[in-house]
Amino acid sequence: GLQDRTMLILGAMQYRLGRHNEAHRTLEERTERLRQSTDTEGLYILACAEYFLAMARYQLGHDFQARQRLIEADDIAQRLKNVTSNWHWQVEFATLHRETAKLLGIDTDEEGAEDVAADKESEN
Repeated sequence: GLQDRTMLILGAMQYRLGRHNEAHRTLEERTERLRQSTDTEGLYILACAEYFLAMARYQLGHDFQARQRLIEADDIAQRLKNVTSNWHWQVEFATLHRETAKLLGIDTDEEGAEDVAADKESEN
């Protein structure tokens, strides 16, 4: 709900400001609750939080945990791709995946945000 989205925004802002410990705490607390979620909005917030958690973990020197969070985020994003037509979520996931993978030094050939948007346009 609104509180989950607000905490995601707070955690993302903390990460962007270089406050990685605070971002980690904010997002970790929220993801524990969201893991029980079955609705698409809750899963969307969980996926975004997992991407930011992966980046925060990496910045804190926890490489293995960062990679695990990236895998979890990608899994959730893929599940949502299969059940919802919210293409703008897929653009956001692709952007966050690319940023996270680049930070973690992972070479990826995942579909980029531009490709998702182009696919959507060609469908119309």
